[in-house]
Amino acid sequence: MTKWKQKDWIKITLWLWILMMCIAKNTAYAQKEKSDRPDPIVSQVVVDVQGINGDVSRWVDLVKNLIFIQEGEPFSTKRFQDSLEALKSSKIFKAIHVFETSVKEGQLALHFQVTPYSRVKDVKISGGFPLLEREIINAMQLRTGDAYDPDAFPAKEGAIVQLFKNEGYIAPVVNLDAKEDPADGNMVIFVNIDKGDFFHIRRFEIQGSRAFSKTRLKMRIKTYKSWLIPDFMRRFKKKEFDKDIKNLIRFYRKNGYPDVVVNPAVNKDANTQNVSISLNIDEGSRYDIEFEGNQAFWNFTLKKDLILFKEGNKRDFGLKKSIRLIKKRYIKAGYKDFRIDIESERKQEAGQSVRNIRLIIDEGPQYVVNSVEFKGNHVFDSKKIKKQMLTRTPGIFANGAFVQETLEEDKRAITSLYLEQGYMNTEVKDQVKSDKGIKGKKHIVDITIDIGEGIQTNVKSSKINGLNVLSDAQAREAITLKEGSVFRDYMIRSDENMLSSLISEKGYPNVKVKGTAAISKDNTGASVMYDVDEGPFVKMGQTALTGNFLTKRRVIQNVLELDPGEPFSLKKFLRSQRDIRDIEAFDSVRFNTYGLKEKADKVNLLLELEEKKPYYIQSGVGYDTERGFYANILAGDRNLFGLNKDVYAGGEISQIGYRGDLGITEPRFLGTRIKSAVNMFTETREEFNTNFGTRERGVSLSFNRKLFQKFNADLSFVYSYKKNFQRDLEPISVNEEINFDSREILTISPSLVYNNIDSYIRPRKGLFSSLLLD
Repeated sequence: MTKWKQKDWIKITLWLWILMMCIAKNTAYAQKEKSDRPDPIVSQVVVDVQGINGDVSRWVDLVKNLIFIQEGEPFSTKRFQDSLEALKSSKIFKAIHVFETSVKEGQLALHFQVTPYSRVKDVKISGGFPLLEREIINAMQLRTGDAYDPDAFPAKEGAIVQLFKNEGYIAPVVNLDAKEDPADGNMVIFVNIDKGDFFHIRRFEIQGSRAFSKTRLKMRIKTYKSWLIPDFMRRFKKKEFDKDIKNLIRFYRKNGYPDVVVNPAVNKDANTQNVSISLNIDEGSRYDIEFEGNQAFWNFTLKKDLILFKEGNKRDFGLKKSIRLIKKRYIKAGYKDFRIDIESERKQEAGQSVRNIRLIIDEGPQYVVNSVEFKGNHVFDSKKIKKQMLTRTPGIFANGAFVQETLEEDKRAITSLYLEQGYMNTEVKDQVKSDKGIKGKKHIVDITIDIGEGIQTNVKSSKINGLNVLSDAQAREAITLKEGSVFRDYMIRSDENMLSSLISEKGYPNVKVKGTAAISKDNTGASVMYDVDEGPFVKMGQTALTGNFLTKRRVIQNVLELDPGEPFSLKKFLRSQRDIRDIEAFDSVRFNTYGLKEKADKVNLLLELEEKKPYYIQSGVGYDTERGFYANILAGDRNLFGLNKDVYAGGEISQIGYRGDLGITEPRFLGTRIKSAVNMFTETREEFNTNFGTRERGVSLSFNRKLFQKFNADLSFVYSYKKNFQRDLEPISVNEEINFDSREILTISPSLVYNNIDSYIRPRKGLFSSLLLD
């Protein structure tokens, strides 16, 4: 390279270096200038709600409750993003547009332009029988109070069509229509269902059954029973058919056929609207299982462990699991040397495959606890330690069986007992000595528990840092690890939770408490320290409601324990959730909080409500020996004037008379959780086999309160005016005149009911008990 070229390269490199330094300097200056520049002040937050008829103030308040940027505060990018996320996640608005305008130097105005979805005011279904209205609404996933999305609305038809196809209908037609209520702009959904015809069961066959007759099997299948009823009711239901297959397999297994396989074949012909069903059953071998050598347990008891007759025996998994359960039963009874052998033989009996299984049991000796002794225990006496143990000598409540696994659990329980008193390094060892008993069938076990207690650790000091909202005395009263108390490491977490709970109730739901402990070298003392980060103070904001088309706002406010502006309390919030969900006017309630996750200084609440249909009518007919044939009707409004009060009127007529009722129910009497009801009634009865009748009218007042999860208490007062009358024209004798005098009666009836039955419609287990006094 020539000399002049070298000089040119040096000049170019020098100029490039100077240029890069200038760019870097200007960039750094720009960044510094930007960082030094303060964020603009939000002078105004403007909310523009579009597409709403009438008063929009409720919507403006709702939007402002979801915005975390306050007027007069510096603009925050994080709070702005949180506000947008809250508006989107509420799923209330179909369009959200935000822009800013400059007011003056250092100030700006934020404009939130939103267009809410219309709400579903009511869902009216026609042609849905025999399905329940709730089943159709669940399939639609569109309920009263939900947002109406016109784009997603047409897809609801397909869900309803599939629901009816699953119920056996061939080509159901569903028409959905949404009409706007001009009064409030909300939508009323009309669901018109033309179910059309369904698949008729024409043929039902069973093949491969040898152990049981086809008739016996068919009578266990509900789908076949429907084949016996008139043709217009003979509808094929796939869900019911699948249950029939499972029940048939369960029946075979229970009767000794764990390898059974049922292969269904369903042939549908849409042209003829018929369905033919064929069940091909591969019964497999019949299992005959017998026990040999068992003396400790009866055959009946061991058969309970043969799980293969419930779960099947694919690849002998069921048999292996059953043997494990039998072994577990013996070991728990103290037969630790238990062994079991299997002998299996397949043969043919009357043309049927049979698998004979012999379970040959060698029980071995039973190990029985003869004595339990303790060594090295000074803190606790032997009697107290024995109460912690499950290993015991034979007695009324213990069989005395020695099980090594149980003894290991007992040692851990003894260690925990010492740990509760601050002994962190306690060692528990066992010495087991066994000897043959006199009869040789039992081994006598003597157990010695050797305890190395170690050193007790006490709390030498306890310190709480970062605490402002609670006094030091209040905090120390709440924690367990106080100065001078015994130290337990696991109680640090408990104290953390206790302090967090107390601080949270003061309006600091984002509080964090971290506890640590330093143990001295000789293990005699522990220094405990709790570091508290209270987080920001949070107050309760506004509560917004959607879906309460009938229910008054004050009904919800009466049970909502948190008022705007007061410190946010998680306990009060959870209690309010429970009480609002208990309002009988609602089918469901969804709670959405805004500001808690974002750690804002205010938590706003959005309740999405689904109201029950207010009006109802019920009727029934029947016969019983007391009334003969009877008919009754009841009509009411479960949300009278939107106040969550149930008013009703009903009547009954029977062969012995008639009755009328008019009443009202208040779910929360005087704002409490007591349910009260007032009922006025009139009745005329002419009992069978009597020559007189009774006219009665009166009023009743009752109070009901759920005490615990299964207990209900009731107190009722009934005042009635009662008078007997002669049914025939015979004169009343002097001795009987007193029986026909009018009487005024006041009855007071306290009662207590215990109820833990599993189902009101089809109860199978549980206990119902009542105590009533008049």
